[in-house]
Amino acid sequence: MSNLIVSSACYDLYLAGAFKGQQAIVFGALSGAGEDSYDKRYDVATVIRQLHQLTRLPIYSGMRFGHIGQKHSFPLGTKCQISSNTAGGYQLAFSDYPTIKADAIQVEGLWQTA
Repeated sequence: MSNLIVSSACYDLYLAGAFKGQQAIVFGALSGAGEDSYDKRYDVATVIRQLHQLTRLPIYSGMRFGHIGQKHSFPLGTKCQISSNTAGGYQLAFSDYPTIKADAIQVEGLWQTA
């Protein structure tokens, strides 16, 4: 994924107000060399620095999810706590997973054919 695309998407999200009320930003791992193919001086680290300057939020990058092989699940709709670990990295702990109550599921509707 081009850094130009990452940068554009970040600015679009910033301008749309998507970072308001957030406590941190977590980037997945990006494949490739980290340089933009149009401008070798522009890399992922530059995008992250600029986004941090705009939002003043802590930014974590390199998580094993996103546009890569061998990725981990990153659950949506849960609370996430980020903490540093002894190896100089960080770890995530998820809680309050959204669930569907069993009595709200209409089993007959799950196997209908057209």
